[in-house]
Amino acid sequence: MHSGIRAILVRLPWPHPAVARLPMKHIPAPRVRLVIAVVSFLLGAELILRVVGYGNPATRPDPFFGFEGAQPVFELRDIPGEGRFYVPAPRRSSITQRFPAQKSANTYRVFTLGGSTTYGIPYGPDAAFSFWLNERLSRLYPQKNIEVINAGVPGYGSARVLQILEEVAAYQPDLLVVYTGQNETRDARFHYWELKRGHFRARLLHWMSRSRLLYLTYETYVSVVSLALGPRQTSYAGAMIEGILSAPFSRTTFKSFDYLAVPPIVDEQQDAGQLNETRAKRVLKSILRVGVIPISSAEVSSIFEQNVERMIEAARRNGIKIVFLRNAMNPKFRDVLSIPPVTIPSKSFGEEAKRAWGLNYANGIQNMKEGKWQEALRDFERVRGLCPTCHDSLLLLYQGRCLEELGHYEEARREYESRFPAEDLELNDILDRLTRKHQIALIDVYGLLKAASVNGIVGYENFFTDTVHLTLDANKLIGAALTDFIRKEGYIRDSAPATPEATATVARTTPAGDPGLARYDTAAVTTALGWASFNNGKVDEALDRGRKAVAQDRAEIQAHLLLGYVYTKLGRLDDARSEWETLKQLYRNLSRR
Repeated sequence: MHSGIRAILVRLPWPHPAVARLPMKHIPAPRVRLVIAVVSFLLGAELILRVVGYGNPATRPDPFFGFEGAQPVFELRDIPGEGRFYVPAPRRSSITQRFPAQKSANTYRVFTLGGSTTYGIPYGPDAAFSFWLNERLSRLYPQKNIEVINAGVPGYGSARVLQILEEVAAYQPDLLVVYTGQNETRDARFHYWELKRGHFRARLLHWMSRSRLLYLTYETYVSVVSLALGPRQTSYAGAMIEGILSAPFSRTTFKSFDYLAVPPIVDEQQDAGQLNETRAKRVLKSILRVGVIPISSAEVSSIFEQNVERMIEAARRNGIKIVFLRNAMNPKFRDVLSIPPVTIPSKSFGEEAKRAWGLNYANGIQNMKEGKWQEALRDFERVRGLCPTCHDSLLLLYQGRCLEELGHYEEARREYESRFPAEDLELNDILDRLTRKHQIALIDVYGLLKAASVNGIVGYENFFTDTVHLTLDANKLIGAALTDFIRKEGYIRDSAPATPEATATVARTTPAGDPGLARYDTAAVTTALGWASFNNGKVDEALDRGRKAVAQDRAEIQAHLLLGYVYTKLGRLDDARSEWETLKQLYRNLSRR
C-alpha cells in the first residue's frame, strides 16, 4: 500500500509548473542567522529566568490586576496526612479557604463571589455573610458536610468576578451566590484598557502571563512609566493619598467640610470635569495606556449586563444553581471630604434666586442645629421650590433627617432613597431584568435591611459602615435569608434534618456583649468605624477610634489618614503635620514592596 502511494507521488509534477514559474526570492543567510539568534536569545533568557526562579506566575505580583484570566485563584496541593486540596494561590491573599479536590457525596458546596462586601470588609471573612451561611446550614443539616467558600476579592467588579466564577464552576459547586455591582464605576475609572480589551488581547494576556521574560519586560515598562508619570493608581484611596502627599504640608492638606453645610452652586455650562493635568501629559497617558480614561455610564451598564449574562450562562452550562444578591446602598452616606455641588441652569436662575437659595439653605441648617426640625423643613422646602429640577443630594439628606426627627418615617425614607445614584439604580435594574428573563433567584439585600429596621430606615445607625460595606448584623441577615432560601427550595436533601432546638439556636443572633465579638476588634475595623463617625460629624468619637486603631497597628495607613483630617478639623495643625509625615513614610515603604 505504501509503495503504491509513493509511486503516485513520484508521478505528480513537483513543483507544479505554475509554481515553478513564480520568481523565488532567496532569503539571505545573515537574516536567517539573525532570526535564529534572536529566538535563541529569547528562549535562553526565558530558561534562565525559570532556573533562577524569577517571575513565578503563582507568587509574583499581578501586573494585569486580575484581568488576564490565566492564573487560577485556586491551585492543587497535597497536604501531608490530609489529602489533596484546592488552596488559594499565594498572591490571592484575600481568599483564605481551602477545600478537598474530591468532593464527597455528602458534601454541599457553595461559593460566594463578589467584591469587598462579599469578602466582609471591614470585619473580614469571619464576619461575612458566607460565614453566617455556613454556620446556619451546618446546624440545620448536621448530617451534611457544608462547605461555603468565600471567593470575594476587595475591589473586584463584575469583569473579574466573572473570571473567578468560570474557574470555580469546575470545582463541583452545588450553588453559586453572586453579590456584584459595587465596583463597576471604580473599574471604569481605573481599568479602562482592561475592560475594553477584546478577545485577541485577552488571549494575548493569557499567554503573556505565563512567560517570565515577558513579565520582566512588562514590569520594566511599568517601572519606567511610573517614573515618568507617577505610579498607576487603581483605587480611590490610593489616588487620595497620592494627592495629599504630592505637595508640602499646609492647613489645607487635610481639607474637609462641616457636616451641615451649604453646597456650592455650579453653572451647568461650566466644565467641572477637566483633569488637572497638561494636555501633553493626558495625551502621553493615553498612548501609554495609563491613568484615568472615563467610560460613559451607558458603557458601564452594558459591560455589567454582558458579564451577568455570561455568569448565568456559565452556571447553566455546568448544571449549577445560581442566586444573585441585589445591591444595597447606604441612603444616609455622607463624605465630608467633598461636598457634591448643585448644578443649576444659569438661564433660568438669576443672582437674586441664587441669594434666596443660599439664604434659605443657611436658615434651614441653623434651625437643624437648634433642633427646630419643622422650621428647618420649611426652609428646605423653599430651597427645593426655587429649583425643583435640581438634584441636590445634601438637601435630600437634610429633609430626610428633619422628617425622621418629626416621626414621618415613610416620607423620610423616600427622601433618603432619592439620593441613590442613577448609575447604581441602573445596575440593579439590569439584575432585575436578567434574573426575570432567565428565571434566576434574586434576593433584595436592601429590602432585607429595610424590613429588619425599626422604622424602615437604614443607615450608619444599624446596617452600614460606609456607602456599601455592611455591619455584622447586616451580614447575619443575608446569611439567614440565604439559608431560608436554600431550605425553602429544597436544595439540600438530608435524611436527618436539624431538631427544633438546633433551628432555634441558628435563629439567634450574637448578643452585643458576646466575647466572640473580640475577634473583630482590629485596627481595620476600628478605623472603618472611625471614618463612619467622622462622616457623621462625630469628631471626638472619630478621634478616639483613630487613636485606638493606631495603638492596635501603627502601620494602619487609613488610621493615620483619618487622624490627619480629625486633627485639622480640631485646629491641631502640628498633630496633623505629624500624621502627614507618618503617612508619607508608611506610603513610601508600601510603594517599595
